[in-house]
Amino acid sequence: MRLKVSGLAPNEYEENFTNATVDTANSEVFRFLQNGWSDNQWLYLYGLHGTGKSYTANCIANMLIDRGISIFSARETDLAAMIQATFSDSSGEQERKLMHRVKNIKVLIIQDIGKYGLRKGSEWWPSILFDIIDLRMINGLATIFTSNYSLSELVLKLGENHGRAIQSRLSGLCTQIKMQGKDRRQE
Repeated sequence: MRLKVSGLAPNEYEENFTNATVDTANSEVFRFLQNGWSDNQWLYLYGLHGTGKSYTANCIANMLIDRGISIFSARETDLAAMIQATFSDSSGEQERKLMHRVKNIKVLIIQDIGKYGLRKGSEWWPSILFDIIDLRMINGLATIFTSNYSLSELVLKLGENHGRAIQSRLSGLCTQIKMQGKDRRQE
């Protein structure tokens, strides 16, 4: 049941550190995440396409689920779409429920942050993202991000106003891990 509410896709249920392909590009990162990282610590995994950011985040998610810790994982674009889908409920109840879950789950994983970003000059999404991050920070709830962008590049994707505020929070909260290596999808 925990897997079904985690947000992971069925093919991601088996992604874990035990069956991961370990090489020189990821061995130190995997060792740290299994032995030196605590589940209340914020993470920002970033790097080029195909370096294992999403796989690593899924390994973390499954490790936490195995420990009985509640997680919710979503790609940034999917999370934005989920929130937008609640707008048709004029009572606002669906949006409140979803936002409560996202803001209060023990560990939130947002994959591919910066992909949705600023749309047509609209501050809608960066404002929502800021609200989620700020409340999770205040409540001491861990959040994990994956991105193709460094934190300084993220400002360009989320806009000067909210992007700068998000960057500031993530710089102070996150252990930043640059994922290295070749594009594993093309090997």
